[in-house]
Amino acid sequence: PLSYSISVQAYPSFRIGYLKVSSYVLPNKSSDNFVLPMVLRGISAEAFFTFFKRFEAKFGVAPIIGKAEFLQKDITARTSKFGLSTTAKAGFRNSAFGLYSWMGIRMYLMSFIAVEGNIGYLRAKFDGGKWKSSTGSGISGAIDLTKPFLRFGVVAGW
Repeated sequence: PLSYSISVQAYPSFRIGYLKVSSYVLPNKSSDNFVLPMVLRGISAEAFFTFFKRFEAKFGVAPIIGKAEFLQKDITARTSKFGLSTTAKAGFRNSAFGLYSWMGIRMYLMSFIAVEGNIGYLRAKFDGGKWKSSTGSGISGAIDLTKPFLRFGVVAGW
């Protein structure tokens, strides 16, 4: 998964920001024409305190809204009468509401570059009965993303 956030220090030991976590493509093992991109976005709130001049202990939470699309790429349609063919995409969409929480340590290498590690918990579930296509038809199947996580990253900023 790819994760990034943009935050601003709103108080001496408090940041608010925007968080995005995405799994760009998860290919289906049974067919290489299916993909399942998922994107989770939210507003984050993070409290922190500094110790030993270069370290930060931080605690954060973000309510998130998620979107998932189950897509079949490159569907080929052919006409038998004229011998023409075209390709298209078809798919179903679903959304979820969840909570993303974490705690971690950040170490500043310079005043504007740091490395960090976080452990936390993601609670989000795509309901099985809410998959809809553009025509209104649907499929069933839930995706439960509720699990603990471990995340490492590089922080750049001023």
